[in-house]
Amino acid sequence: MLRLGIVVAFIVYLILLAGQVSDLVNDRGSRSGIYIETGAAGEVRISGFRTGVAELGGLETGDVILRLGDADEHGVDKVPTNYFAFRHALDAADGNVLIQRDGHTFQTRYDLERYLWQAVVVLRNVALGVLAAVLLIYSSGSLAQTAAVTFLLMSAWGQGAPIGGSGEATALFTLVWCIGQSFVSPMLGILFQRVM
Repeated sequence: MLRLGIVVAFIVYLILLAGQVSDLVNDRGSRSGIYIETGAAGEVRISGFRTGVAELGGLETGDVILRLGDADEHGVDKVPTNYFAFRHALDAADGNVLIQRDGHTFQTRYDLERYLWQAVVVLRNVALGVLAAVLLIYSSGSLAQTAAVTFLLMSAWGQGAPIGGSGEATALFTLVWCIGQSFVSPMLGILFQRVM
């Protein structure tokens, strides 16, 4: 059963690593830190920020987002109401948003929290995954070695779910990451309890 769990963890690892490599190649990857909601008239409003503050980076809770991106470039006039599509579109727009606040409309740029050293993150995750694979291949199957492999794979998942090339891909990567975390974290805890 533990071997099956490790196989599942490796599959999750490979999916997320592919997403991280894709983000690196296509210059994606950020934490938006913005929560959105759809208003009564169908408009997209900022409902809050991950940090819990009411104002962040030129945006405020309650601001209506009219467009993502510049008007003359790759702007998205139809603001996605789905959080994952919004996260992808905000990343693609590099944080440029057209907002409406108190009857006034203006363009601003929300400073996205970009993942730093993306290439280093990918290389580190590859190294941890290779180390986990080698340890698994040459292990005797003991609980301590299985726990070590699981720990390496969890560490290799890195900064979290990739952005992905679309809102759907972002949602899929996030779902895979959440499934992996909910599956592997308890398994790791059980393994360490048995080993200790």
